[in-house]
Amino acid sequence: MSKKVMIVDDSKFSRTLMQVPMVRLGFTVVPASDPREALDILESYTPDLIISDLKMPTLMDGLGFLRQLGLEKPDIPVLVYTADPDPANTVGETGLKKIRFLQKPITPDALEWEILETLS
Repeated sequence: MSKKVMIVDDSKFSRTLMQVPMVRLGFTVVPASDPREALDILESYTPDLIISDLKMPTLMDGLGFLRQLGLEKPDIPVLVYTADPDPANTVGETGLKKIRFLQKPITPDALEWEILETLS
């Protein structure tokens, strides 16, 4: 059975770019254009991994999403990709059991490695 990955990003371009290494790995990809859409999807779908942008110009940004996710689904591993120079300090405590940070920009090969490391 293929692994399921959710991508949460307000940029359609970024969501599309992120799918390339995942499709190459044979993963099923579910995109969400904002945190609220992601939370709605998560009511009936449990991915093996969530990849989320941190800064999104929506009512709930990536930080709010991570905190809500920590309350509702703390066991799902999360990769956060951001241009923030110190994302761990910015994010703080989320309640998530497994969270990793990726610096933008990231190459498809580096993203593929991070995905495999996070899921191992």
